[in-house]
Amino acid sequence: MQEYFTCGTMKSDELESIVNEMKKEKLLQKHPYQIKPPIKEGGRWMTYIQDTEVNKRVKITSYTEDGIYQKLYNIYCPVKKETLEILYPLWVEKRKGMNLSSRTIQRNRNHWEKYYENTKIVRKSIDRITVEDIEDFFHSCISDYDMTKKDLDNMKLIFKDLMKYAKKKD
Repeated sequence: MQEYFTCGTMKSDELESIVNEMKKEKLLQKHPYQIKPPIKEGGRWMTYIQDTEVNKRVKITSYTEDGIYQKLYNIYCPVKKETLEILYPLWVEKRKGMNLSSRTIQRNRNHWEKYYENTKIVRKSIDRITVEDIEDFFHSCISDYDMTKKDLDNMKLIFKDLMKYAKKKD
């Protein structure tokens, strides 16, 4: 890995394989069970995980080695379930520390309460929000509130900044 940083060149497929190797190493440190390759051609990779609720092992299978490691990675390293609703108060506090006018902060709060509060999109996990969700949300707001371009821009600022804030938090 160090040689890629010193040379300064790396192709995207090389980066992907390095990331996959790092994930694999991390999993092998956490995963207590053996990962078995298929016994015959066309068979499945297999391992077990511990189900703590019933205190039993549960079999996990996949047709590919990458598939079994991806399933294990999803189990051992779950995606955070942050929502816009959870991030909003943190974002407001961050903005208060940026020397913004109190009127700007209040205007953002008014837009949040008018357009975002009590909508489905703010309760949906950020990693589950799709482009279609975003388009549907903005189109419905435009039609429901008869928004001007300036209203839409002010409203989009909140969404865009919250998504940037979520990305930086990771």
